[in-house]
Amino acid sequence: MDKIIDWIKKSVGVCAGFDTYVDNSLQDEFKKLEKEYLQFSQDEKNKVNHILRSQFDISDLTYILSFFVKYMNISEFEEKVLDCLISTDYDCYTNSMLELQVVVGISGFYEKKRQLHRKNVEKYVSTLQSQYPYIEMKARNKNRIVIITEQILGINHAPTKAVLDTAVAMKKMNYEVMIFVCPSDINIGEGLWHDSISLNCIQDVRNQYFVLGHKGVDLEVYQINMDDEGLNHYKKMLDFIYEYKPLFVYSMGMFNPIGDVPQRFITTVARKYSLGLPVSDADVIVEIKGETSCQDIKHLSEKQKLYEEKSGVNYFEISDNKVTRSELNLPEDKFLITVVGNRLDEEIRDEFISVMEKIGEDISNVGFVVIGKVSKAKERIDKSKIADKVYYLGYCDDIMSIYPTMDLYVNPERKGGGFSSVMALIMGVPVVTLPDCDVAYNVGEDFVVKDYEQMIEQICRYYNDKEYYSVQKSLTKKFADENSVEAAEKSLETRIKNLITYVEDNYDE
Repeated sequence: MDKIIDWIKKSVGVCAGFDTYVDNSLQDEFKKLEKEYLQFSQDEKNKVNHILRSQFDISDLTYILSFFVKYMNISEFEEKVLDCLISTDYDCYTNSMLELQVVVGISGFYEKKRQLHRKNVEKYVSTLQSQYPYIEMKARNKNRIVIITEQILGINHAPTKAVLDTAVAMKKMNYEVMIFVCPSDINIGEGLWHDSISLNCIQDVRNQYFVLGHKGVDLEVYQINMDDEGLNHYKKMLDFIYEYKPLFVYSMGMFNPIGDVPQRFITTVARKYSLGLPVSDADVIVEIKGETSCQDIKHLSEKQKLYEEKSGVNYFEISDNKVTRSELNLPEDKFLITVVGNRLDEEIRDEFISVMEKIGEDISNVGFVVIGKVSKAKERIDKSKIADKVYYLGYCDDIMSIYPTMDLYVNPERKGGGFSSVMALIMGVPVVTLPDCDVAYNVGEDFVVKDYEQMIEQICRYYNDKEYYSVQKSLTKKFADENSVEAAEKSLETRIKNLITYVEDNYDE
């Protein structure tokens, strides 16, 4: 029993004093604790969990478990933190942001995530008093569609591009389209979750309507922020949807539970922009063929319909701009590897920095180019052996023009990054990625390695074997030819038509 109490005291002590640790020492401490825990018998593990439950209130326990989830790979703690969140009740925003942490940060446990999501949807329903009679299909305007999405950012943000391309295609098909943007854009209170994430939004637009041009088409957009006025604007959104009476509401890439509230009075469709099923009670759940776990599918409710959609063609207009390494202040003589993303502070972790260091040892004239906003990741890199080989370009509006100055695109362990990797291939830059992620799904097996060790070997092969590099380069040309703008636009229009037909066929009286 003494070693159990000692383990709990040490782990809680590390959580309480986390800001006193430097460099990688916080992670090192939790790795030691993880190793000790895994050596416990099942009975000892049960006692640890019993003591944690009995000695801490639910909020404190959630906060402690948020450290365990981030720094230790132990499924019991991941499940336990989900149980904590299911049993607690904060305000709508706090509930939503805590749900975001576990949906993004924890793999698996789909049914428990759905339980948490349902609870949070109910919180919005009761808070907003959103009681609307169900709109029968015969009362709807079948030429109208509402899209609700989490973020509208720059065109290099993959979900943004997908939403805008979809809306433009719908309008060209003579549908009226209204887009609501509901970002999870606040930081939850101190002491609720360690190192919590929030999602970016358009900064100069708050709780207002605006018109956004995309591909020569004007799109109507209404962004609603999580601030003091946000709940009033959520209510206006629901009122609008009820009066607008669209054919259906299309929830695209949503984390915020508000996206599921319209399901109470109209048909809703939900899809996500990473692997797996969306956490949603939407009437129609879009499954990208070949991506979804059968274990997740069995947790859908009897009322939900699974709609299988073939993966669409990804396309990007090739930039006419030409930039050089010298214009970007990049060295001319180095083998440049780029890492690209919108959440690199979370995605460039110590394990990937170790990969970069090993590559730096094997390839003396390598350079790493980080594209995307970073602060925490830069601090970690600056303390590493690779610091003098890393170059930072920040967020780049015209990333397509930058890719030709790179030799390789390398993907760290993460779920996202699918579109940026596609852009790299289209511009002739080979990709190296781990499996079971959006990048691997988008680029295909020719560019996938099994683990970080093989990634290092593969990158060295690209550098040392010019013939192999040439072969892989030719595969990027093949990929670009297969993902032409014309083919992609036709594919998107077909997928939209098929989805609309599916909704009409299955939900008409």
